Amino acid sequence: MRYEIVDTAKIKTVEEVENRIYHAFKVTRTLPDPWPGKYVCPLGRWSPTEYPADEVDPKPVRERYVSRDYRLADEVSEWWPKLPLDFEARSLILYRCGAPVTIDGKTLNWSGVRRWKDVAYSFHCHRNTAKNRWNNAMKEIFAYVQSLNCA
Repeated sequence: MRYEIVDTAKIKTVEEVENRIYHAFKVTRTLPDPWPGKYVCPLGRWSPTEYPADEVDPKPVRERYVSRDYRLADEVSEWWPKLPLDFEARSLILYRCGAPVTIDGKTLNWSGVRRWKDVAYSFHCHRNTAKNRWNNAMKEIFAYVQSLNCA
């Protein structure tokens, strides 16, 4: 499913806020770690005979992001500390979007968007309850974004 990401000033619906949240976490997930890892020389693993010129690379190419995507994700990161959400709602959003979060003493790292079944299991509730909490949080974020647009 392809959706359009709109600027903050053009957000008119809760669905656009939801798309913006998903997009921000998707872009942030692709950023490199803030600390340097172990140094590995890329030339040591590369061989010119490994990939013949006439064959297509079977691995899918990662989605590429442009500066607008990073700017929009940075705007969401600026909203995050100011949002009028409780701890449970923030944890639910982080968990659903696949961001690092600690639940029941377990620290989870980056992943893709998690299924509602997994969200409900981790938060000890029914799937409909988890979706309702998500929708209520998105409505609160929408109200916050509307207050930004009015100012």
